[in-house]
Amino acid sequence: MLQRVIENSIETKLRSATTSPLGGHWIGQYDYPFAEPGVPFVATLSHESGGFTGTSSEPNTFSRAGGSHLIAELNGVLTADSIEFSKVYRNVADATHTIFYSGILSPTQDRIEGEWYIPIPWRNDFGGSFWMKKDKTAHPAPED
Repeated sequence: MLQRVIENSIETKLRSATTSPLGGHWIGQYDYPFAEPGVPFVATLSHESGGFTGTSSEPNTFSRAGGSHLIAELNGVLTADSIEFSKVYRNVADATHTIFYSGILSPTQDRIEGEWYIPIPWRNDFGGSFWMKKDKTAHPAPED
C-alpha cells in the first residue's frame, strides 16, 4: 500500500514537471530604455520543484570579450502568474553582473511580459522591458 502511494506521488510530480507552463523553448526580446532596437533571445526552461532553471542565448550587442552570441544561466520562481528570475552570463569577462527580471505570465500560459534591471549601487538601477513567448517550433540555441 505505502509503495503504491509513493509511486502515485512520484507519477504526479513527474506529470506536473512535464506539464509546467514554463518548461520548454521560448523566444523573446528585451528592450533598452533608450532608442536602440531590442535584443532578441531564445531560452530553454526546465521546471523544478518550487522554481525553474534554464539557459538563454542572444546576439552579442555589448561585450568585447564574448563571441557572436552570449549564453546565460537563468534561475527563478513562478508564483501564480507572477514570475521572477535572474540571468548571469556564462564565461563573459566583461559581463559578470546579475540581471533581474520580473513579469506576468499570460492567462494562456504562453507569454510573459515584464521589466528587467541591473542594480547599480552608486546611481539609479539600469533596466528596461522584456517579453517572451512559448516557441512551439523548438530549435536549439546557438552556442559559442
